[in-house]
Parts: sequence; C-alpha cells; structure tokens
Amino acid sequence: MSAIHSALILSPRWKADPEQLTFGELLRSTGISVEILSSFDELREKLGQPEKNNACILLDAGASAERESSRAIDAIVGLISRVKINYPFASLLVLSATPPAPLVTAAFRAGADDVIDIKAGEEVALLSALERAGSNAQARANRRARMFEMRKLVDEFLRVLVKAERRTLELEANRAGDDMGEEKESPPRLLLVDDDSNVVDLLNEWFSGAGMKTLIAYSGEEAMDLCERAEKTRSHVDLALVDKQLPGVDGLETIRELRKRCPALPCMMMTGYSSSESAVRAADVGVVGYLLKPFDDMRELTRRVKEIAERYAAERRERRMLARIKQKHAQFLERYLKITTDLEKLGE
Repeated sequence: MSAIHSALILSPRWKADPEQLTFGELLRSTGISVEILSSFDELREKLGQPEKNNACILLDAGASAERESSRAIDAIVGLISRVKINYPFASLLVLSATPPAPLVTAAFRAGADDVIDIKAGEEVALLSALERAGSNAQARANRRARMFEMRKLVDEFLRVLVKAERRTLELEANRAGDDMGEEKESPPRLLLVDDDSNVVDLLNEWFSGAGMKTLIAYSGEEAMDLCERAEKTRSHVDLALVDKQLPGVDGLETIRELRKRCPALPCMMMTGYSSSESAVRAADVGVVGYLLKPFDDMRELTRRVKEIAERYAAERRERRMLARIKQKHAQFLERYLKITTDLEKLGE
C-alpha cells in the first residue's frame, strides 16, 4: 500500500480544464485523493491542513518546458526551490510530457524526488514514482524524528551535567574557602560614587546596615580605579550608584567608562531631576534605574537597591558558574554542536 494518501497537483492549465488530467482516475483507484491547485498560495493553504501532512506535491512543468526554454525551466526550478524551502520534507514530483534533459537535470538539482514522463502509457511509472516518493518522505520523517529524540536526550543529559557540575563547584568552593570560592554566595557589593560626603555617609550607613558591602568613590576617576582593582582581585561589584553631577568626568561618562571596564556592571543614576533627554542618554550607556534626590524614604530605597543588587549578583554568579562548566567541558560541547549539526543535515 502506498505511503501517499493525497496528491496535490499544482497546474493552472489542469485547474482550468480538469479533463486534461488523464491520470487522475488512476490515482483515485489506488486510494489516493487528488486535488488540482492553480497557485502556490493554494498549495500552502492545503499543506497547512493536518490531513495533508503526507501529501505528495506534483508540479506540472507544462508544455513550455518541452521547448527547452531556459526561462521556462528557470520558472520550474524556482517553484521547486520555493516548495523545498517551505516544506523541506515533502515528496515532490515534476510532471512533463517527454521532459527534455535540461529540465530533468535542473529539477533533480533543485531537490525534486523524481521527474515523470506523463505521456500516454506511463501511468505505471507514475505510481511507482509515487511509491518511491512516499517511502523517501517517510524515511526523511523518521530520520528527523530520531534526530529530535537524540537531541532531546542529549539536552536532558546536559541539564543533568550542568546541575551536577554546579553542585561539584559549590562543594569545591566551600572546601577552598573565600579565597578560591568566588562563586560562593556573598552579600552584594555596591559602588557609591558621589562628591557629596553627606550623601555617601548616609547611603553607606543604610546599605551596610542592610548587610551590603560598599566601595566609595568621590569622583568618576576614582570610581574607575576602584572598579578595575575590584575586577583584578575578583571582588566583583554587583551594582554601581553614580551621581549625575560629578566634578570632572560627569555621571553619564563615568557610567560609560565603568561599563567599558566591567561590561556586565549594572548602574543606577542618582540625580535631582530627570528629563526625557537625559533618560534617553542614560539608557544608551546602560543605566538600569534612577534614585531621585533628596531621598525621602531611606527604608524603601534600601530595600529596592538591595533587591536589584542581589538579582544582579545572582546573575553574575550564574554566568561565571556556566563559564567554568563550559570551559571544563569545552571538548565535549564542541563535539555535541558538531553532532547536532550533522543530525540536522541527516534529517533534511
């Protein structure tokens, strides 16, 4: 029994005059439903129906291809390519009466399963071609299904591996102590940048009281130096709070320079006002939020800053943890990517 249950025939001339389709009754006698379509849009609509998933697509090359016209052949090749791009696993046959050699060669190169001569007496060849096309389509579908199963299995294994490696690294960090345990969870570290010592003292008192560690800079230049030293000593900063009106290098430029040195560093702007223009400029340099002066509710401000800092600290630890796992298993991951790429090609 044929694996093909439905044939979609793309042929404007047969759509206009179905009587020209001499082999339609033959296909129906074998249990294959036949529909004649006049455009690619109609074909796409039909293939969107679940019951047409295993349909074989028959492209009518038309009488023009018999003249070996390069333009006509290019048109057929273009249509084949369009079908294969949108439906790479579909069965596709090209029909032509006494097809010229250039058409046959071009059709196969474009991805057709077969080119069938539909002149009188070749009905058996058409049925055989449909059978082969159905078998090939089924084989492609099976390979693709196995490929997805394999990839799902490997992805599941990778998730288990990452979970196990994460636990191993955490245990190693705990045994090594704080010097080597850089991934160990610790209080978030803040960089306070403001030339007003009263503001700095106030924020430092509240943030330290909430369990956060602080680094203090009174200028943009000092903040850049602190950030560089923190990176070198792996005492990473989780959030920078930068006053907009700094002497020398202003707040926006300071944030821009901080993020050059520490690209993942989130920064908040402290300012007495915020215009739409300054908000756009701040967004361009990576500002994640504002603290408006004067600070009315220090308790709420501290809660908000701690929440943001803890979130970014967790994200930083996660990035570093995954980077260490990837580095440790770089060879395996490289082979995994190559194999999955090869599997996808086999499924085509």
